[in-house]
Amino acid sequence: MGWTKGKSRTKPPPAGAVKQAPTAEKTKTGIFARVGNNWDEVEWKDRSFDNRFSLPEEAHAWLRQNKLDAQWNTESVFGQRQDKHYNELRRNGWEPVEPGEIPGVSTTDIEGVRLCVRPQHITDKARLTEQNKAQAEWDARRQMLGEGVPLPSGAGRDVSARRANFIHSDYERIVIPEK
Repeated sequence: MGWTKGKSRTKPPPAGAVKQAPTAEKTKTGIFARVGNNWDEVEWKDRSFDNRFSLPEEAHAWLRQNKLDAQWNTESVFGQRQDKHYNELRRNGWEPVEPGEIPGVSTTDIEGVRLCVRPQHITDKARLTEQNKAQAEWDARRQMLGEGVPLPSGAGRDVSARRANFIHSDYERIVIPEK
């Protein structure tokens, strides 16, 4: 049986009843008893977008002074260890940091991501290698635009094949009619 349409679902207060304000004893229970007046003393700041992986300036200065580079490396995902990936990073020179080894850094493992360091000269060499790979890819694409796509059979070497084997691109203004 459903509720009668238009009928109030709450019981009306007894005649002559007065609503009472909460007493001091009630406000000191529950959440108020646990936190007390701490909320008034805290200078509030929105911390919902803080970077949990950022290092303090003291740590950056120490790393620069010792010619080291730091990076957070994935050790596990949802509790499953990524040993192959992590060992590859270790072979590339990344060594895990223990808490307290770097000034100002007390946490070195955050939910499966581990703080690691390696010498700066190895990082510079790795970045140069990555940049050279990216430049080689870009140069190959640029060559395909101008000279044609290389064919494995060697058929693209003929003059007639080279005329049609590359990307033609034109840029024209599009006229949009006014209404």
